[in-house]
Amino acid sequence: MKNKNLSCVIIVTILSININAQIGINTATPASTLDITAKNATGTTTNVDGLLVPRVDRQRAQSMTGIPVSTMIYVNSIGTGAQSGTAANIDTVGYYYFDGTLWTKIKTGSTSSDVNIYNSNGTLTGNRTVTQGANTLAFTGTANNAFSVNGSTLSVDAANNLVGVGTTAPSSVLAVYTRTPGGLTDALSVGINNCKVCNGNAARSITLYNMNRTDDKYIGALDFIPSASATGISGASILGIDRDITNNFAGLQFLTRNATGFAARMTIKSSGNIGMGTDNPRGALDINQGTTNTAGLVLPANQSPSNITNPAGGNVAIGTIIYDLTADCVKVYKSTGWSGCLCGI
Repeated sequence: MKNKNLSCVIIVTILSININAQIGINTATPASTLDITAKNATGTTTNVDGLLVPRVDRQRAQSMTGIPVSTMIYVNSIGTGAQSGTAANIDTVGYYYFDGTLWTKIKTGSTSSDVNIYNSNGTLTGNRTVTQGANTLAFTGTANNAFSVNGSTLSVDAANNLVGVGTTAPSSVLAVYTRTPGGLTDALSVGINNCKVCNGNAARSITLYNMNRTDDKYIGALDFIPSASATGISGASILGIDRDITNNFAGLQFLTRNATGFAARMTIKSSGNIGMGTDNPRGALDINQGTTNTAGLVLPANQSPSNITNPAGGNVAIGTIIYDLTADCVKVYKSTGWSGCLCGI
């Protein structure tokens, strides 16, 4: 009689499974395909309630084939197998599910979001490479030191669109500082490979240009600042002048600052004329110290004209002028040799 009753129970259970497609463990009213209810949901009983999934090591997980998607396992050891193939993500013990290609780690922790560079600090465990292909990688920010490398090695001031090398507080579009006082490291080095003749048509090491096409006078400047601040007043400057956009002509001007002000001391026009004390030289060399200046032109002096040689070899260049200390006068080299003392000098 008991066997008949047991058979009836089994038959009813099977029919229930087939018809309802729901199985309940510790519950007569399963709410899903498989509903496992704790035998002791509350209280202080020491009985274990829970679900044990298959526990395997990494090698076993790596050896499985024909794995259905969503299969779940618990990897209890990574001492076997290798972190490759379907086990490429198995780097620690824990729960994993199969996503159709790889065993994927089931994240654990108190937060709902994954731990990544956007919400957590971390440490690289090895060399990493980002392959961008045709994709771009952009960073946007509004802070002063929005992006940096090793402190002040490289710093991007996103608030002011400035970049600092050797500083986290750049004062110009590109500020390059050496961090060690008295150090032997150059602040800036510019090299070029295969320069050929380095003329105007070849690659150039450094270029200065003015993006304002309406400015027909100035091109750019190289300034020297006596103070210890990049924003200090210029004490000397080399200026590109006489801009001719059509013909690509230009000149140079050298300025210095003294007690009387900041002014041009030497000007080289695009024609090749050089002026000292004047912005508009009237010849190959025009020296104009002004009516109130006490400075004059000091000629090279020598004990005897016979000591003068041509550094390029050959005879002394015709037109060479010296002051003969022995004769106490000015002499000039002519086609026939050194002249006598120039009259009136």
